[in-house]
Parts: sequence; C-alpha cells; structure tokens
Amino acid sequence: MLEKEDFKKIGEVVKEKISSVEKNIRGEISSVEKNLRGEISSVKKNLRGEISSVEKNLEKKIEKEIGGLAMMTKKGFDEVDEKFEKIDERFDKVDERFDNLEQGHEEIKLNLNQVAYRFELVELEKRVEKLELKLGLRTS
Repeated sequence: MLEKEDFKKIGEVVKEKISSVEKNIRGEISSVEKNLRGEISSVKKNLRGEISSVEKNLEKKIEKEIGGLAMMTKKGFDEVDEKFEKIDERFDKVDERFDNLEQGHEEIKLNLNQVAYRFELVELEKRVEKLELKLGLRTS
C-alpha cells in the first residue's frame, strides 16, 4: 500500500512533469508564434507587392482610357470646327448675296428718283395739250 510520503513524491513528480510539459508547450507556442509572425510578414510583403502591381496596372489602364477619351473629344471638336467652317462659308455667300441685293435696291431707288410718276405724266400731257391748242399747234 502507498503511504502518504509516496503520494507526496508522486505529487512532486507529477508537478515536475506538468511543469516540464508546460515549459515545452510554452516553447512550442513561442516557436509557432515566431513562425506565424514570419509568415504574416512574408504575406504582408507579398500583398504589398501585389497591391503595388495592381495599382500600376490600374494607373496605366486609366491613363490609356483618358488618352482615348481625349482623342475622341478632340475628334468631335475637330468635326464641329469643320461644320462651323462650312457654315461660315455659307454665311459669307449669303452676306455677298445680301450686299448684291442692297446694291441692286439702291440702283432701283436711284432710277425711280429720276422717273416721273404716271399721274404726273398724265397731268403734264393735259397741260401740253392745252398749250398746243392755245398756240394753234394742234386742233382738238
């Protein structure tokens, strides 16, 4: 049978074993933590590299798209400029035609200023007829 002393010794051996196991577990945990820190650091570096690469690719794509949009915008403005040039040419022709019409109108006005009106001619004919009758140049 086991005595009290034996139980004490068994208890001390168990405590030592538990202490030894705890120490080993702590060491293992510490080792795992170190390994995890290293892995996490490595993953962070890889992610930073990937993120940087993705950012550069996105920047290139964005610049390319902006360049494309700039070209399309320029092309659109160039087309509008061409249309405005054609419109300007047409307005120049219209202005020429209006100038010609105005000149023709002025000429007509000048000619009309030199022409007697019909009612004046009729009145003058009557007067000349009376004078010719009085002078005997005409017989009724």
